[in-house]
Amino acid sequence: MRIRRVVSVLVVLPLSLVAGCGADFAVPRTAAECYEAAPDLQGHHLSDGASGWNVAYAEASRQLGSALTVYVCGPTDVAATVSIDAPPGVEVDPDELEVTGDPDELASFEVTVTDKVEDTLTLDFRNEGGGGGTMAITIVTDDDQWSLAPQR
Repeated sequence: MRIRRVVSVLVVLPLSLVAGCGADFAVPRTAAECYEAAPDLQGHHLSDGASGWNVAYAEASRQLGSALTVYVCGPTDVAATVSIDAPPGVEVDPDELEVTGDPDELASFEVTVTDKVEDTLTLDFRNEGGGGGTMAITIVTDDDQWSLAPQR
């Protein structure tokens, strides 16, 4: 009897390529990585310094109808509710998340722009013990492309 062996080959691509992020965007894997990256405001990190909440995303343009992951993280000792309010023509999934404050936890939202929109995503952070903050990210559309940019 002949035995056939099947060899599987696992190809590992950098997560930034799989996620469609540009070569200059390092996808955070934990809240700590996201939080630590925020002070380095190189155009793809945004920080609400007053509340300690941070947002990271790739600024590269993409086709209307395609998704982008927005990573949200905050102080690693604070549980909170994070929500994103989107204008018409923009879908966010989920629109609200509970964050435990675990340093290995990273909240992520899938944002999809389906129509030409010149508006903002509004992020709301409500800490369990009180306090929080609000942050806005600009939605930029051009022809059949869209991207996110820090609100200036």
